[in-house]
Amino acid sequence: MCNALTILGAGIQLAGAAQQDKSLRRQADQVMTDAEEQAALEEDNAKYMAHQIRLEGERARGETLAGVAASGAKIGEGSALAAERQVIQNTEEDAMMAILNGSRTAESIRKGGRRARDELSDRRKALRISTFSSLLSSGAQGLAASGGASFKGWDFGGFNGSNDRGGFSMGNSMDWWLRNGKSGD
Repeated sequence: MCNALTILGAGIQLAGAAQQDKSLRRQADQVMTDAEEQAALEEDNAKYMAHQIRLEGERARGETLAGVAASGAKIGEGSALAAERQVIQNTEEDAMMAILNGSRTAESIRKGGRRARDELSDRRKALRISTFSSLLSSGAQGLAASGGASFKGWDFGGFNGSNDRGGFSMGNSMDWWLRNGKSGD
């Protein structure tokens, strides 16, 4: 039979890897949540800034109209109309630039979040491969330590010579865990 310590060590290693995988998945989820929240905050700040710019533009338009009226010119005609339109246009351009800059910053934050999530996903895959490799190594060590006696009663057709592989499901469970990265909890 395999060395009991080898089996115990492999089991503990598998449990630790499953816990670390779960932790990395939670970190990836949290990174994306944080990035989305920060991006939404940037967009809201940009909209608020645009609102403030528009309010300031209305004040500037009022001052322009008051200056035109004080000079005795008619409001809404000629150069007075051109000055008013210029103030409105400049205000709207500034407001739209604030929104555009906020949107660009938000998208940059989202990209950073996706990049960090992808890095954590790659670390999870590497962890699964490393764990599987270590489990194979532990199995080989156990087999070597037992002189091959660990697998008496097994052949390539299945347990006790039958063709039914249902009696030994660890391989299927391990394959599923490596593909999906979930421990089923």
